[in-house]
Amino acid sequence: MLNKGDQIIDGKEFADLEIIIGLPDKKVYSRTLFYFEGTVGYLLDASRSTHKINDNIKSDILSFFSTFKIDGPPNF
Repeated sequence: MLNKGDQIIDGKEFADLEIIIGLPDKKVYSRTLFYFEGTVGYLLDASRSTHKINDNIKSDILSFFSTFKIDGPPNF
């Protein structure tokens, strides 16, 4: 996993992560944006981005992210 830098979205600093998983017959490549606020994680959900981001939806940009809870702060 490589951190490609940070992206600022709605004032929050997201890690821009590039993930390459080597399987026996192929490599799986993924790139996502990731953010933690307390015990809530925000992960870019590519299935929601079926249309281009424009000024009309920038105010609702976090709707493109799935949220999930963890038991405590992340240990990286």
